[in-house]
Amino acid sequence: MTFEDPNSAENIITESKKNIRAVCGCCKKQVPEKFKFENQVLSFREPDHPINIKWENLEYTNCSRIKRNCLVWCIFVVLIVASLVVMIVLNVLTDGTSVVSTCGEDTIS
Repeated sequence: MTFEDPNSAENIITESKKNIRAVCGCCKKQVPEKFKFENQVLSFREPDHPINIKWENLEYTNCSRIKRNCLVWCIFVVLIVASLVVMIVLNVLTDGTSVVSTCGEDTIS
């Protein structure tokens, strides 16, 4: 929410605190309609100072982050499956014998 000047922001915050302070199920206090939006009570607070806002990566939406995460995971799974296939093919081509054990047996005998 944006205000025209700092005084109007302070006025709405103090007025909302004064009128909404005792809203709970036990006191049955009615909240004025100007402090409701779609039957939900609005709450106001002073915004963070711009120094406290994390300005980096604001141009990326949640949707783009999810797409990027899915792409990374798909590439990861493809690489794992490809390495597994290479290991199986090499195992079949060498008839299940290891190159290291074959070399070691030749030097011993």
